[in-house]
Amino acid sequence: MRDAHPDDYQRRCIRLDAERAAKMGETPDKACSYLSTSWQSREWYDAYASEKLREKVEAKRNG
Repeated sequence: MRDAHPDDYQRRCIRLDAERAAKMGETPDKACSYLSTSWQSREWYDAYASEKLREKVEAKRNG
């Protein structure tokens, strides 16, 4: 088994934080604490948008 790269761990943490914020209904401007020009910020916003889209699809499916 290979060791996880530190960026892999950081990416997972960022994604979990974004998914939590999306589920809790927090707005991105309040919830995202990463600099807007950083890769971390892009990762966070991508995860947030993915979670929001997933919620919409689930709601429509269960609708």
